[in-house]
Amino acid sequence: RDNVPADSFASVQQTFEEETGKKIAEVFRDFDPTPFASASIGQVHHAHLQDGTPVVVKVQHPDVTTLVNTDLHLLQRAVDLLKYVPTGKTVVNPTAVIEELSRSLRTEINTMQEVRNGEEFYRLNNQAGIIRVPKVYRDYCAPKILVNELMKGQSIQHLVNQKLSDDQDVKQSQ
Repeated sequence: RDNVPADSFASVQQTFEEETGKKIAEVFRDFDPTPFASASIGQVHHAHLQDGTPVVVKVQHPDVTTLVNTDLHLLQRAVDLLKYVPTGKTVVNPTAVIEELSRSLRTEINTMQEVRNGEEFYRLNNQAGIIRVPKVYRDYCAPKILVNELMKGQSIQHLVNQKLSDDQDVKQSQ
């Protein structure tokens, strides 16, 4: 999650422009070319909309769809071969598992599903007590692009590291 190589800014720019039909400079007053995070599906950049609103822009890696489709095809071929392997009673239906996995992964790589979910979650929960939800800027989103309001915070990894450190302090004092 934290050690995925980042794509070049030229690649990010090309993906953004192909997906949205807009130039980065048209949409954003500034756009940090260096991502602050990169994971298996995409990377995330800080930016400001033209009106100065701070946002984060998630840009899908260029080959993700191809890689997912290739992996799913290979997995399906492996499952197809299982019918030639003598086994006892099957507890799990491998074909059903592959179909569900395919549906789930294809939903994951279509950012517009994330846009719809984010908008609905925002509508239902924003300003509900202590919960704050980032606003989704749909006008700038596309199947491989997600633009959300910037919300300051720390990675959950910070809490894990803090817990590990606290546990070590307790052990050392005993």
